[in-house]
Amino acid sequence: MKTKKISLGALEDSNKGILMEILEREGVETATVSFNGSGDDGQVEESDLSPKIKKIVVVGSKIRQGTMWDGGKAITRWKHDCTVEEIIQSICYEALEVTHGGWENEDGAYGEIVFHVKDGIVKMDFNERVVQTELHEHEF
Repeated sequence: MKTKKISLGALEDSNKGILMEILEREGVETATVSFNGSGDDGQVEESDLSPKIKKIVVVGSKIRQGTMWDGGKAITRWKHDCTVEEIIQSICYEALEVTHGGWENEDGAYGEIVFHVKDGIVKMDFNERVVQTELHEHEF
C-alpha cells in the first residue's frame, strides 16, 4: 500500500494549521473521524473529541458552506468563526473530494480520517466498495 501526500488547498491547509495548534494546546494527540457513503449519499461522522473541545470557536477561521448559482455566476457561501468540529468536518469533506470525488456514489466507500496532532498530518484510510462480476461461458 502506497501513501500519497496531497495538498488540500490554501483554505483547508490554513484551517488545518490552526486546528492542529488548538488541539495540541488542549493536549489532544489524535482525533478520529469515520465516514460512510453509498447510493449517492454520504456523511462524515462527528469526531471522537470531547464535547468541550468540539465547541471551541476559532476566531478568524472560515469554511466553505456551499455554492449557489445566480444568473450563471457561482456564489460561494462562507461561515466565519467556526468551531473546531466544523473545521474538522470541512477538512474531511475536502480530503474526500480531492482524493476520491464521488466517494458516496453507487456502492460507495467507508473509512477513517485521523488527525495526528504532534506530526501535523491528516491520514485517511479509504475503503472503496466494488461489486465484482465474473463471466463463465459454457458451450455444450
